[in-house]
Amino acid sequence: MPSAAQLKGFHRDREILLAIEKLQALTTDQVTALFFEGSESSQRKARERLLKLYQMKKIKRCRYSLNEPYCYYLGRKHGRLEHLIELNWVYVWLTNNLRSWEQFYCFKHEYNLGVLQADALAGIRNTVTGKTKFSFVELDRSDNDFDKVEKYNRLYESDGYTRQWWSELADRFPNILVVTTTERRRAKILERVKQDNVNGLEFTIILNDEIKREC
Repeated sequence: MPSAAQLKGFHRDREILLAIEKLQALTTDQVTALFFEGSESSQRKARERLLKLYQMKKIKRCRYSLNEPYCYYLGRKHGRLEHLIELNWVYVWLTNNLRSWEQFYCFKHEYNLGVLQADALAGIRNTVTGKTKFSFVELDRSDNDFDKVEKYNRLYESDGYTRQWWSELADRFPNILVVTTTERRRAKILERVKQDNVNGLEFTIILNDEIKREC
């Protein structure tokens, strides 16, 4: 009969596999933050467990850069793996910041809104009120002009979002969470928000390094 430790390991393996399936790919660091946080040996334990699952052919692995940890996935490798991994850091960050009365409702990649396509739609449910707070997630990793402020305002003005499945569950129009790379870029986006956010939508601008440190 399996011991308590073995049963715990089996359960954690299943949770890891389900997370990789849902999010399409996770790195060693992300798996550590989600399932092994709490001790100095957490990353070592995560690497050992992921190696075991890889050797058992439960998962596949690759590196999109020699300086980065392994990415683990099922089936076919995602065509924009680096983009996907950066986006999944947002999922890890949101998960690790859940309050006791909150639970993840959804995290949908590449969410089409008609006027624009969000990099992700995240939903966090309040188990007390039953309402769900939604956020659009945008990864900003270029020096091009950030035009999403104007587009989200157009979406709001068109009322097209009221026909979305999540509108009846939400307590307000979703926050727009923009994850960018440098303080200089954050300042540029904030200036664009000041100029183009005519409807006073809620924008949150955060650096990807800040997210990773908090995870």
